[in-house]
Amino acid sequence: MRYIHEMGDIIISDAPKKYRRYLKIGDAHKGENGNDGKINNASEAEKAADSFCIKNPSNDCRLFLDYLEKDSYILPGPREILNELKIAEENPNIAFYRMNSKARRQIYQQYFNEIIKRAAKTAAAKDPGAALRFSYLYSDQLYAREIIKRAAVNAAEKDPGSALAFADIYKDLPYAGRIIKRAARNAAEKDPGAALAFANIYKNHSYAGKIIERAARNAAEKNPGAALRFADLYKDRPYAKEIIERAARNAAEKDSLAVLDMLECAYLYKDQPYAIEVLLKAAEKDPPAVLRSADFYKDQPYAGKIIGKAARTAAGKDPRVVLGYAHVYKDRPFAREIIENAAEKEPTAAIQYANCYKDQPYAKEVLIKAAEKDPVAAFENVDLYKDQPYAKEVLMKAVAKYPLMAFVNFKSYKDQPYAKEILMKAAEKDPPAALQYEGYYRDQPYAKEILKIAKKHL
Repeated sequence: MRYIHEMGDIIISDAPKKYRRYLKIGDAHKGENGNDGKINNASEAEKAADSFCIKNPSNDCRLFLDYLEKDSYILPGPREILNELKIAEENPNIAFYRMNSKARRQIYQQYFNEIIKRAAKTAAAKDPGAALRFSYLYSDQLYAREIIKRAAVNAAEKDPGSALAFADIYKDLPYAGRIIKRAARNAAEKDPGAALAFANIYKNHSYAGKIIERAARNAAEKNPGAALRFADLYKDRPYAKEIIERAARNAAEKDSLAVLDMLECAYLYKDQPYAIEVLLKAAEKDPPAVLRSADFYKDQPYAGKIIGKAARTAAGKDPRVVLGYAHVYKDRPFAREIIENAAEKEPTAAIQYANCYKDQPYAKEVLIKAAEKDPVAAFENVDLYKDQPYAKEVLMKAVAKYPLMAFVNFKSYKDQPYAKEILMKAAEKDPPAALQYEGYYRDQPYAKEILKIAKKHL
C-alpha cells in the first residue's frame, strides 16, 4: 500500500470500541510487531479490514476503511495497482483469491473490474477451471458470457472435472450439451472420481452408460473411494461386482479417506467372499476407522474377527482409541484383556471412557486400578459411573490417594448412598481440607459428624 504521509501507529485500546475486535485480529500474528496492541503496518491493517468487511455491511466497511486511511494504511498507489494487474495476467487464480475479499473490493473499487476482467480472460485460456469457479466475480459484466463459454470449452479438455462441477454456469449457453459430453468423456479418463460425482449432469443422455462404466473402472484403480461412494450409479450393471471388488481391495491399501469410504460402503460387498480379507487389511491400516464403522458390517459372521484385529492393532498404537471405542467390542471374548492392558497404560482415559464398558463384569477391577493411579480423574468423572454397584469401591481407592478431591467434587456424588462414607474417609485422611471445604457439605445431615472426625485427626 502507498502511504500519503509518514505512517502512524493505531493504538488498539484507543480505537473506537466497535473496531477493536477486528484490529486485534489484524494484530494477532507471530513475528515482528505481532500482538503488540498496535496496527503498525499495511498487512495488519488489511487483515483487520478483511475480517471487519466480511462481518459488516458495505457502508460500515467503507467507514472502517476510511478510519484506517487516516493513518495511510489502506490506500493503493500506482505501484500496487500495476502489481495487481500484473498478477491478474500472470497468475489469474491468485488474482481471483486476492480480489475475493470484501475489503479488497472496497480498496480497489475503481480498478476492481479491470483486474477481474484481465484475470478472467487469462484464466479462460490458462486455468479454465478457475475462470468457472470464480465466475461469480464477473458474471454481471458484458464480457462474462464469452469468457465463460471459452473457459467451459477449454476446461472440458484441460480440467474436465471442473467443467462438470460448474456446468450449471454455462448449461444454458449454445453447445453446452457438446461441452458437457466432451468433459464427461475426458473426466472418465483424467478424473474418474469427478465423472462419477457429477454424473447427474449427463446421466440421462444416451452416452452416459459407457462413460459411467469407463469412469467406474478407472476410479477403481485411481480413486477407489469414489468408485465405491458412487456405486449406486452402476451397482445394477453386469460389471458392477467386478469393479466393486477391485475398488474395495484397492481402497484397503490406500489412505484413510479411501478406507473410510470402503467401510461406509460395506453394504455393497460385505456378503462377498473377499470382504473379510479387505476388512482385515483396513483393520491394520486404520483401526480407529474400522472400530468407528462397525455398524456397517457387525451383522456379518466375521465381524468379531475384524473388530478384534482392529482393537488389538489400535491397542499397540494408541490405547486411548481402544478405550474410546470399547462399546463396540465390550462384550466380545477378547475385550477384557484389551481394555485391562489399555487401562494399565492410560488410566486417565480408562476413567474418562468408563461409559463405554462400565456395565461389564471386568469394569470394577479396571476402574479401581485406574482410580489408584489417577484419583483426580476418578472424582472428576464420577458422574460416568456413580450409579454402578462398584462406585463406592472405586472412590474409596481414589480417596485414599487424594482425599482433597472428595470435597472438591462432592456435588457430583452427594446424592449417592455412599457419599457419607467417602467424606468420612476423606476427613480422616485430610482434616484441613474437611474444614476448608465445609461449605460444600454443610447442608448434609451428617456434616457435624464429618467435622468431628476432621478435628479428631488434626
